[in-house]
Amino acid sequence: MDYWLSEEEQLVQSSFHDYLASECGPGRARTAYDTDLTFDRELWRGFAELGFTGACIPAQHGGSGLGMMEAALLAEELGRHTAPMFLEGHILAGLAISVGGPSAGQQRLLPKLASGELIGTLAIAADDPGASPPVEPSGAGRASLGMVPLADVADVVVVRCADSQLGVLESTHANVAARNANGIDQSRKVFQLSFDQAAVEPIPGLSADALCNGLFTLLSADAYGAADRLLELTVEYAKTREQFGQPIAQFQAVKHQLAEMALAVVTGRGLFWKAAREFDADCESSAKSASMAKAHITDQAMQMARAAVELHGGIGFTWESDVQLYFKRLMFDRNYLGTPEVHRERCAELSGWVQ
Repeated sequence: MDYWLSEEEQLVQSSFHDYLASECGPGRARTAYDTDLTFDRELWRGFAELGFTGACIPAQHGGSGLGMMEAALLAEELGRHTAPMFLEGHILAGLAISVGGPSAGQQRLLPKLASGELIGTLAIAADDPGASPPVEPSGAGRASLGMVPLADVADVVVVRCADSQLGVLESTHANVAARNANGIDQSRKVFQLSFDQAAVEPIPGLSADALCNGLFTLLSADAYGAADRLLELTVEYAKTREQFGQPIAQFQAVKHQLAEMALAVVTGRGLFWKAAREFDADCESSAKSASMAKAHITDQAMQMARAAVELHGGIGFTWESDVQLYFKRLMFDRNYLGTPEVHRERCAELSGWVQ
C-alpha cells in the first residue's frame, strides 16, 4: 500500500483546488440556499472543460482514465470549498457503466458523460423508507426511489435493482418526475425520483454494494475536506477574536480545543486514502475500509464542527457565518447512506464479530 500521493495525483488535486479556489467561494453555496437553483450549470461547464466530469471514464471513451484515488482527492476539494454540486454521483455513474455496462451502452453513453453533455447520478440507497418494491433489471414498469442527488437534471441514473444488481435508466426514455426532499444541505439537494414505463438496462459487471463502497469513500473524502477547511476558519477566528484584551487563541483552554480538533481531522486522511486504493485494486473487497472511513471521518468531523461553532461564539450559528455551511454539509455526509453506527456494525459483520 502506497501511503503518499504520486505526482499525477498531486497535480489532479492541485488543479481542481485552484479552479475551485477561484470560482467557488461560499457565496456560490449560499445562492443554492437563497434561491430555487438546484443545479449550477456554469460550475458544471467548468468541471467539464477541465475534464473532471470524465474522471473515472477510460480514455478510449473520452474520459480522463483516473481511478478512485483521484476521485477521492476531487471529493476532498469539493468539501473544502463547499461546492454546490454532487459531482461524486456523476463520476460513479460513469465508473459503473464503464466497468460493468454492456458495450452498446458504453459506446452510446460514456463519451457524452465524459464531456458533461449528459449528467449522471446514482439511486443506490439500500434501505430507503420511501422506495417502492425493488426495481427489476430489464423490466419496464414504475418505481419510486428516494434521496437521489441531481435527479431533476440527470440524463442517466444508475439504479439499485433487486438482489444488489445495478441497472441504468435513461431519463429521456421514461416518464420521470423528481420532487425536492428538502434535505439539510441545500447546496446538494436530493430528490424523490419516480418513473414509469421505464426500461432499466442491466449492468452485469458490478454490484450495487461494490459501487456503494466507492460512494462511502467519496463521502468520507468530502467530509475530510470540509472539516479541514473548518479547522482553518476556526484557527483564523481564534487569532483575531479578542477577549480580556487578547486573542482567544492565547487561552490554554482554547489551545486544547484547537489541538483536539486538529487531531480529529488529521487522523482521517489515511482512512479514505486506504479505502480508495483498495477500491482501485478490487472494488468488492474494499467494503470494510470504506465503511471504516465513512464511520470514523464523518463522526469525528461532526464533533469537530460542533466545537467550531462553540469557538466562534454567537456568530457561529448565524447565516452570515460560513461555519453553518460546513456544519450542514458535514451533517449530510454523516447521515447519507448510513450513520457511523450503521457503518460500525457493517465493519463488525465483515470482521466476523457479529453472528
